[in-house]
Amino acid sequence: MKEESDNYERRDVDIWRVGWVVAGLVGVLILCCLISATYFKVLAWKTVKQEGPILSPLATRMREFPPPRLQADPTRDLQALREREDAILDHYRWVDRQAGVIGMPIEVAMEQLAAKGLPVGEQPGAPQMTWREVLQQRAKAENREPLERRVQP
Repeated sequence: MKEESDNYERRDVDIWRVGWVVAGLVGVLILCCLISATYFKVLAWKTVKQEGPILSPLATRMREFPPPRLQADPTRDLQALREREDAILDHYRWVDRQAGVIGMPIEVAMEQLAAKGLPVGEQPGAPQMTWREVLQQRAKAENREPLERRVQP
């Protein structure tokens, strides 16, 4: 009867061959890194030669647009636009004087809307209700308590 110990590999792995394969792979890896680094340096050199020095990795280059230029000074135009918008949004003004419609600052409008509530169910002749009133009517129609009474702190 054969013993199980006879069924094994009788020779060892050639450690020199494994070492040469690993050394070859490391050498190829180092060679690839050197080639990549050289390639990127050449690309950076060409970029600097064509577009000038690189200011910062986060900086973007402002390129001159070809003529005709529609804005002589875009920065000043943008600043003037923002000042006009701020004047409209932050001050009272007449929208339609004959109809008596005025524009008000956004902050004031939001405070008034928060205090008054949003109109719901815009139908001609229907009274305007707040969300709280709508929820109370729904609760009454479904024969249940309003949400405020059901939630206990």
